[in-house]
Order: sequence, then C-alpha cells, then structure tokens
Amino acid sequence: MKILIFDYDGVIADSLDFHFRVFRKLAEKYGLGAIRSRKSFVKLLDDNFYESVVREGMPRRRLPEFIEETETCLMKRKVRMFPAMKMILKKLSGKSTIFVVSSSITRVIKRDLKLNGIKVEDVIGGDRERSKTAKIMGIKKRFPSCRIFYIGDTTGDMKEGKAAGVTTVAVTWGYHRRKALEKEKPDFIARSVKELERILT
Repeated sequence: MKILIFDYDGVIADSLDFHFRVFRKLAEKYGLGAIRSRKSFVKLLDDNFYESVVREGMPRRRLPEFIEETETCLMKRKVRMFPAMKMILKKLSGKSTIFVVSSSITRVIKRDLKLNGIKVEDVIGGDRERSKTAKIMGIKKRFPSCRIFYIGDTTGDMKEGKAAGVTTVAVTWGYHRRKALEKEKPDFIARSVKELERILT
C-alpha cells in the first residue's frame, strides 16, 4: 500500500493570492512589515514557513497568536481547488491512504476538503505541529512497511520531505518555479496533474 502525503496550498488549493492578502493584513502587527511583495512572501517558503517568519523578525512566542489570527482570517472564505487535483484525489483515495500535511490551518483545510467531497485519512496543519518533517515522520512511524510519497510545491517542502526520508514529488503549478524546485533534487517532478497521477499509481 502507498501512503500519499499532500501539501495543501499550491498543490491542491489555488491559494497564493488569498494567502498573500491575509499575510499582508497581519504582517505589520507581527514585526514582518518589511515583507511587502508577493516575491518576498513566497521566499518565506524556501524553508519551513514558521522558522522563516521568526528569522525575519517575528518573536517566536507570538507564533501561536499569529496562527490563531490567521485561522480567523482564512475561515472567512473558502479557497478554490485546482479542478484536476480535485478529480485525482477522489480517484487516488480508493487505492491509497491519503494525508494532508500543511503549514496552513487544520480546520480550514478540513472544511474545504469536506465542501469538495474529498475524504482523507487525516489533516495535520501548522496549528497542530509546525515542522512538516515531524508530521511526516509521525505518519512514517504508523506505516513502517509502506512506500511514502510527499507531494509539495516549494523548496521548503522538498527539504522537509527529504529530512523525513520519504519519496519527494515536486509539482510545478504551485508557489515555487520548476527551476528552484530542481535545485532541491526531488525524486520526481510533475509538470501536470496527469504526470503526477502516473508517478503515484
């Protein structure tokens, strides 16, 4: 049995513009006022998002407050899913065990998946554990004899997936460009949802 672990934003959800607007709304309050452009926001995902915002000036003790306020903003509207990803998730869920591991908020992701009729084993957001490596390792311990894939769209995703010792798959329709993803040497690169399906089946 294969275990498929998907990042959410940029892989399943077409959320960059909305997330950037929410971030800009909160940035000044949390000492991140210097991050004004979409490019500098996306750069926060070169590594673990929460470690990046601390490095850029947010006091670590304020992370729980930041996560809570982000959740309030994100719950105000639902995010559009990539239509082809919606289809592939429904298809793959009959053959594999699917998890979602994200820096975003568990409750928000669960709501959006439910609204789109997508069932997964579990959703582990940044409110439950900030490190994606730790989250993936936790799943790995539950399924020691299974091949595990982590599907992400940022260099940070690839770094954390590799650190957890799972098969990494980079998709090129998300937050980071293919050239940046290639530098992290993922096990696979999917340039389309069809190609992703071939890799995972």
